[in-house]
Amino acid sequence: MIVRAFFLGQSVAELATLLNVPPDIIRARMYYGLRALHLALQQTPS
Repeated sequence: MIVRAFFLGQSVAELATLLNVPPDIIRARMYYGLRALHLALQQTPS
């Protein structure tokens, strides 16, 4: 979902239609997914 939104340019509405879920669910999943990615990247050694 993150790849589709950021690299393929799909909107929240397009993703919601594709996945058959409300747009609020897409926004929440994006928020928590990006937060988890950020935390994971912070924990990796440089």
